[in-house]
Amino acid sequence: MKRFLFTFLFVFFCTAMALYAEDKTVKIVTEEWEDFTNADGTGIYFDIFREVFEKNGYTLDISIMKYIQAKKRIQSGESDVVLGVYEGEETGMIFPKYHFSADDVTVWYLKGRSYKNEKSLENKKVGWIRGYDYEKYININMNIQKLDTRESGVNMLLKKRLDYFIDNIYDVELAIENLGLDSKNFETKLIKFLNLYPCFANNDKGATLSKIWDREMSKLVKSGKIKELHKEYDVLYNYNF
Repeated sequence: MKRFLFTFLFVFFCTAMALYAEDKTVKIVTEEWEDFTNADGTGIYFDIFREVFEKNGYTLDISIMKYIQAKKRIQSGESDVVLGVYEGEETGMIFPKYHFSADDVTVWYLKGRSYKNEKSLENKKVGWIRGYDYEKYININMNIQKLDTRESGVNMLLKKRLDYFIDNIYDVELAIENLGLDSKNFETKLIKFLNLYPCFANNDKGATLSKIWDREMSKLVKSGKIKELHKEYDVLYNYNF
C-alpha cells in the first residue's frame, strides 16, 4: 500500500511539474517575415515578446508556418498565440488591447498602369497571400485571387494575369529581389495602415497571457521601448502608437 501511495504521489508530482513547465512556455506560431519574425528566433516582433514575457518567467517556443495555418493552430488551442492579426479579422481568439506594430497595406502594379485610390481596384484582378483577408478592410468589388507566395504575385503582375497585388512594402521588395528583378518596373501606393495584434488562444492560459501582454505593453509604450525597437530595426514607418 505504501509503495502504491508513493508511486501515485510521484506520478502526480511529475505530472504537476510538467504542467507547470508547459504553462511557463509561450507557444508562438507565425509566418516568417524577414527582420520581423526570422526563423532563427530573431526579429523585432520576437524582441517585443521577449520584453513582455521573459521578465515574467516565460520562455518562447517559436514555430514558423504559413499564416493561414498559424491562425488555425490558435483557433484549435494547439498553440498559445499567433502574430500579425488585424483587428476584427478572426473570431475564436482573444484580442488584447495593445497591438505591437502596424502593417502598411500597399498596392503594387506595373509601371504605366494607373492607381488613384481604392476605387481603382473595382472589378480588377487583385491578388494577395492566402489567409490575408484584405476584403474585410477594402470595401470594393474585386476579382480576388489568393496566392501562396509573393513571388507568384509578382510574376502574375509581369504576365498581366493580375492588375494589382496587395501586400506590404518589405515582403514584396524581398520577393522582387529573390526573383532577380528590378523594383523600378513597379509602382506602389499606400492604401492604409492596419494595426497588428497578437491573438491568444481562447482558453485560461490564453486569457492569462493576454492580461500579461496588456500590462507589460502599457509600460513599454509609455517608456518609449517599443518606439526604440522600431527605430533599432529601421521600421519607424510601421510605428503606430
